[in-house]
Amino acid sequence: MAAAAALHAALFLPLLLVLGSGRSPLVFVGQVRAALATALATASSSATYPVSKQVLETKAGVSPRTTSFTLPLGATLNMDGSALYQSILLIFMAQLAGVELSPLQALFIVLLTMASSAGTAGIPGGGIAMMAFMLDLLGLPQTYLALYLVVDRFFDYPITALNVWGDLIVATVVDRHAEPRRE
Repeated sequence: MAAAAALHAALFLPLLLVLGSGRSPLVFVGQVRAALATALATASSSATYPVSKQVLETKAGVSPRTTSFTLPLGATLNMDGSALYQSILLIFMAQLAGVELSPLQALFIVLLTMASSAGTAGIPGGGIAMMAFMLDLLGLPQTYLALYLVVDRFFDYPITALNVWGDLIVATVVDRHAEPRRE
C-alpha cells in the first residue's frame, strides 16, 4: 500500500507537473511545503485549503482565479490517494475473507472505490462511511471495518498529504493552460 502511494506521489504526479506546467517538482515542493506539512499534521484536505491557496498564490505564482476554482473542487473530489489506499485495503480484506477475486473483479473494486471516494468528506476519518458501504456492497463482513479503523489512523495523514499534493499540482497545471485574463 505504501509503495503504491509513494510511486503515485513521487513518479506520476511529478510527471504530470513537469509535462503539464514545465515546472521542476523539487522547486515546487519547496514552494508548497507548508500546505503538505499542514495536510500531514491535520489529515484534512478541507483544513489545508487556506494554506494551499496561500502558498500557490504567493510562492508558486498561481493566479487567485485558478486557486479559487480548482482547490475547492480538489478538496472535495480529488481523493486519488484515498481511492488507491482504500481499494488496496478492500482487495486485501476480500483475500482475508477467502474471496477469490478475478482481475476484472479487482478492477471493479478499484473503479468503484475511485468513484465513491470523490464524495468522501475531507476530514480525518472521512472514509469510514464509504468503507462500510463498500464492505456491504462487496458482501464482506462489517467486522472488517474494525481493521480499517486500526490502519486508517496510520495512513490517513500521509494519504491526505498525497491528495493535497495532487490538488496543488492540478491547480498549477490548470493555471498554466488557462486562458489569459482580459482586463
